[in-house]
Amino acid sequence: MRKISILLIEDNPDDVELLKELLLEANFSLSDFVYTDELSSALEILDDKNFEIVLLDMSLPDSSGSNTFYKIWDKIPETPIIVITGNRNEKITGDLLQNGAQDYLVKGSIEPDSLVHSIDHAIERQRLLVSLKHKTEEIQSLRESLEHIVSNNADAIMVIDQQGIIRFANPAAAKILNREQCELINQDFGFPVDTKKPLELDIVRRDGKKTVAELRAVEITWKNKFAYLASIRDITERKKQQDEMMRMSFRDNLTGLHNRAFFEEESKRLDNEKNLPLALIMGDLNNLKLINDALGHDEGDRRLVMVSQILKKSCRKDDVVVRFGGDEFVILLPKCDEKTAMKIIDDIKIACENIISNSIPVSISLGAAAKHKQGLSISDMLKLADNRMYASKFAESKSMRSSFIVTLEKSLYEKDYITANHAVRVRELGTRFGTYLGLKGNDIDELAVLASLHDIGKITIPESILKKAGPLTEEEWETIKEHPETGYRITKAMHGMDIIAEDILSHHERWDGKGYPKRLKGVQIPLASRILSIIDSFDVMTHERPYKKVATKREAINEIKKCSGTQFDPNLVEAFMAFFDKGVKDKDLY
Repeated sequence: MRKISILLIEDNPDDVELLKELLLEANFSLSDFVYTDELSSALEILDDKNFEIVLLDMSLPDSSGSNTFYKIWDKIPETPIIVITGNRNEKITGDLLQNGAQDYLVKGSIEPDSLVHSIDHAIERQRLLVSLKHKTEEIQSLRESLEHIVSNNADAIMVIDQQGIIRFANPAAAKILNREQCELINQDFGFPVDTKKPLELDIVRRDGKKTVAELRAVEITWKNKFAYLASIRDITERKKQQDEMMRMSFRDNLTGLHNRAFFEEESKRLDNEKNLPLALIMGDLNNLKLINDALGHDEGDRRLVMVSQILKKSCRKDDVVVRFGGDEFVILLPKCDEKTAMKIIDDIKIACENIISNSIPVSISLGAAAKHKQGLSISDMLKLADNRMYASKFAESKSMRSSFIVTLEKSLYEKDYITANHAVRVRELGTRFGTYLGLKGNDIDELAVLASLHDIGKITIPESILKKAGPLTEEEWETIKEHPETGYRITKAMHGMDIIAEDILSHHERWDGKGYPKRLKGVQIPLASRILSIIDSFDVMTHERPYKKVATKREAINEIKKCSGTQFDPNLVEAFMAFFDKGVKDKDLY
């Protein structure tokens, strides 16, 4: 393993551990690795020990910003310093590179190879620059030694005279320019040279390949004449990574649309006179939470992607479509008036109406705002479009949610025909038993809705379990037991359904507290849930199921009686038995 003395100044323990792992992966020994998390302690350490390289995070508990670097650099001007930053600021890093820093690495994008490359070249470059700047006379007298060092450097090294003519080039220079080494000598360099700051060069090689390079230069004396020693590094891959990171930072990973950060930048660019009238559309995908709860997040993600594609297809070439947040979208439309924006909204809604996923239509609420002259800010337009979108959503919400729950029921019944017939019978019997108990109109309605929707949570259960002809495994039974909570989440998200949601959640609780999911006991269980528990069990026992034989009504009543005080409310059991006997006597028991 390579042994290099390294001082790491970093206050984030996670970043320290990551850098140690990267150094080990790059085959560096940690036997001479020293770490501290404060500037003051770093300065004390440097009083007692020399290091070959210093890795510096500029944001520390007792110092931050460029001053952190300069305090270290003042202490060790001849030791190479690599700045490690989590906040890419081209101006700050450019100033640091110009004033002594050898390189900078961005947290989150450091790889073992790039770390090795940066350390090796920082050490080599610092050694070379210090040697060249402080011992120019020695460089002249030891020319052959210098040429040997430079010739074997991985970076391109050139000597360029005042007229811009190349007087020396090492093999790496010939490689980066795709020329023979001898061809470069006495040729015009073709690029400006600046000793004050690094320059980025776009080089088109003889073979047509484009290379992005970084140029740094110092003043030297070459054969008793003023010249520049230029170091050129191929940064093509680094630029690609930076560009990709920038592109990804402005994209939503799921939909591929631009994200909110991009919108904020792009709206500044488009908000000017030449783009007027400027319109903005705000959209909100309807029932996403219900979809996620009922059908799973994969289905919710599919709908987000579908809507994203519809938005892009419905808009014009120069319109900017953005995923603004979870279920929110924004479209920025330059040179677009209200009439055109409303036409786009109509196109989007028609396209959504033609899309069916998992038997449930795709729906989005939309609102628009436009301005014909400067004055109204983008923020004001967002608020106006948002208000109009929510007004539209409110107007549609009742019918939309009713349609959604009906569609969910239909989808469930298609998966399990037994559930459909079961719900009808339980609703009918529940209404009759509730009337027998003397419940009032609203309570009867509550019981009827509960009877219809109590199994709605089974929408997420695979058909292979719902229709299994035989006993369920323990794992399958646990899956079945999730349906009260799923049903609760679905109905809880619907306006005015809070009571029904609690009833659904509790319909498999037991009087003795051994039910699920909350282990409620006695009258803690809602009355409607206690009533449904008896009716539900009675219907299950008296009708065919794939995994059990049918019981007679009398056998079912006897079984319910056995469970009085344990599974069922004893008072309700007594009332149900009387209700049953009355039905038998009147010959009208269902």
